[in-house]
Amino acid sequence: MIQTPSFDLKKHHSWICSTRNLYQDLSVFERLVPFSVMFGSSKGKKMGINNKYLKFHSVDLIFSPLYICKNSSNLIFIIMETSTVEPKVRKEIEDFVITPNYNYSPLGDIWKHKSLFKDKIPQEFKVLELSSVWFTPDDKGFIWDKNFTYRSLKYDSGEDFIRFEGDFSVNGYLTFQENTTFIKMEVPVNYNLTFKVDYYQGIRIDTVDYWTKEQKTINLYDYLMKDQYKKLGLHSQINNPHTDFVKFTEIWDVVSRSNKEQVHTSSYYYHYEIVNSHELLMFLVSNVNLYRQYTSNYLGKERHESIGTMFDLNLSIYDRYYLIFCSLSLEKLYSYWERIGVLLFQFIKPTPVSDRNLSFQKLITSLKEEENNGEYSFLLSSQNFKWLSDFNISDHKDLQKYRHPLIHYKIRNPLFKGGLFSGTVSYWIQNMMKKEKIEKLQKENDNLVNFINHQFGLCNDGLERTLELIKEIEKSQ
Repeated sequence: MIQTPSFDLKKHHSWICSTRNLYQDLSVFERLVPFSVMFGSSKGKKMGINNKYLKFHSVDLIFSPLYICKNSSNLIFIIMETSTVEPKVRKEIEDFVITPNYNYSPLGDIWKHKSLFKDKIPQEFKVLELSSVWFTPDDKGFIWDKNFTYRSLKYDSGEDFIRFEGDFSVNGYLTFQENTTFIKMEVPVNYNLTFKVDYYQGIRIDTVDYWTKEQKTINLYDYLMKDQYKKLGLHSQINNPHTDFVKFTEIWDVVSRSNKEQVHTSSYYYHYEIVNSHELLMFLVSNVNLYRQYTSNYLGKERHESIGTMFDLNLSIYDRYYLIFCSLSLEKLYSYWERIGVLLFQFIKPTPVSDRNLSFQKLITSLKEEENNGEYSFLLSSQNFKWLSDFNISDHKDLQKYRHPLIHYKIRNPLFKGGLFSGTVSYWIQNMMKKEKIEKLQKENDNLVNFINHQFGLCNDGLERTLELIKEIEKSQ
């Protein structure tokens, strides 16, 4: 895949638009990949000049204008401007959206898109078993939005693909057919929908999705989250060589095949339990960082009264969601380490700890207390156990201070006795005439994002250290 270096378009624009010595200078395009996305490759196709831009003449042409980048024997075409979609390709997409896979029914197999009919099923049919549903447009047909949009995305494998999206409206009828008697009933409908079609290396993927207005909002939010992952440099443990399943299988030599708990916690299923916990944390932490950008100035509503200066509540929806996602992140961070504790416990079981009272904190503390015992003396020289033990008495202890009030209301806590948002409102109301107290509250809440980011950054290290420690257990025996 081509790497995309930075490039100043204005600086090179006059040269790029020149047709002089274009073919001789084609190799220069290897360096010119501005704010671009690799879309596909082709061999031996013709090139030409049109409207002062280098264009790609082929049936795969989707964007215009384009520049070409040469890569060994292949010609890789790069998106330079994304303002237009070729009319021929637009027509192809429109036709495909209406009748994907040449299905007889416009909108294709609606059965696969329950959101398009589930709230339109006639009352008489709700107690019957539907066999099929199809859509027939009225005489006006499909009304397309003026613009299609497209965005560059990546598969989980890292390969680039292009997604087209467009809005359209259509009136018509849904026909419902019952399964046994084949009774049919028509229901008039009006759709305002968004379609989604993907292209990979210039080839259309033969599936199309339809989104309602609500689904479009959900998917736009999903794009936003993926942008946040990229911005924050967050990656799944599946793609981390220190925490992926291959690394996980290295503990199999320690596993007793007759021990069902060890077999389960060293399996793909438990690995995915940990991975899924980590990916949920990615989502929560990304939202924490997103909403933190828009939180309020707590001293922003200053009011002067005869009894003194008051600072009225100044909490927006961004403040509320910031604190909600902080709360969820803290809970999930604690939950993540409990799963690490369950994994480690299957291979080393100090006497004070049992299945009934198991926790990460109790397990590591008990092992620390018994490291001078002959059975556990190898822990004294283990850097992996030292890391877990140091984490237990520092960062994990700090995490507990935030997490426990969220679960167990702490009436004696000076600031947060329970939830972060409710605690913020309560503390504010009680201290709204004390500027230093409101400033303290602001500082405490603002620092949550740094604390959570730091805690999240330790998760991969914790899993890796645990896996290495488990391998040390066999060597010690």
